Amino acid sequence: METTKYGRNIVSIRCKDGDQFLLLSDLHFDHPKCRRDLLQDHIEKAIALGAKILINGDFFCIMQGKYDKRASKDDIRPEHQGGNYFDLVVNEAVEWWAKYADHLIFVGYGNHETAVSKRHEIDLTERFVSLLNYKTGANVLNGGYAGWIVFTVSRPSSTAQINFKLKYHHGHGGGGVVTKGVIQHQRMGAQVDGADVLWMGHVHELYHHINIKETISTTAPYEVKQRIQHDIRTSTYKDEFTDGAFGWHIERGAYGKPIGGYLMRLNFIREVKEKERNYIAPDFQAIYSNI
Repeated sequence: METTKYGRNIVSIRCKDGDQFLLLSDLHFDHPKCRRDLLQDHIEKAIALGAKILINGDFFCIMQGKYDKRASKDDIRPEHQGGNYFDLVVNEAVEWWAKYADHLIFVGYGNHETAVSKRHEIDLTERFVSLLNYKTGANVLNGGYAGWIVFTVSRPSSTAQINFKLKYHHGHGGGGVVTKGVIQHQRMGAQVDGADVLWMGHVHELYHHINIKETISTTAPYEVKQRIQHDIRTSTYKDEFTDGAFGWHIERGAYGKPIGGYLMRLNFIREVKEKERNYIAPDFQAIYSNI
């Protein structure tokens, strides 16, 4: 598998028919309520299938900095308590992820990382990725808050290949008890052209919706066609509900959230009817655990 980064927020991945990718977001890895046990279980199950890992922002929670009004002594792990708080968080994350570095391809930015950059003038995502690569020899790529991942999928014993385009955006606004963020996907679908997948996180929901898009061929004889666009929302590994007694999450009426993400398999399909037609048909499998 070959990866290349173009500019600040475009990643190219050359892969094969049947390759799989674990889509995760909102790990909040340094938070005491991060379910690292479930995260490890999901990662190792995905790796056993040969999957690579993509993370769409809020890798860190990182709210305990000196100038952060959200800081709480209850929300910091013992190993992160010190005058060099940011260093302790990044170093511990690198140590934990070192065994998975060769399977981790991409880490994007979320609102928790960008909030730290605004308050403290430090890019923790870039520091994590750079230090992980330096210590392990891996080639993990960082992206943007939003951007594109282009998968070039090839068939074994063939020169045929197809581009499959994923548009990622960490997310914005609140999910809503009823809408759960679906309306944000519809808005993005109205603005973004050419994406096979629209992937967001942020609101800690877990869903896969299929939208049908009408299009027309670009050359004569013109033909009206339909294509599929997949909306993917990955959830979190931060269990803010616990026993439902206290906390910001409980006070705002958010209640429990799923713990998990999606496993995406890219299938190269070759049809021969009136004429040959090649396309990518992805499978999406939710990967989650009972809490």
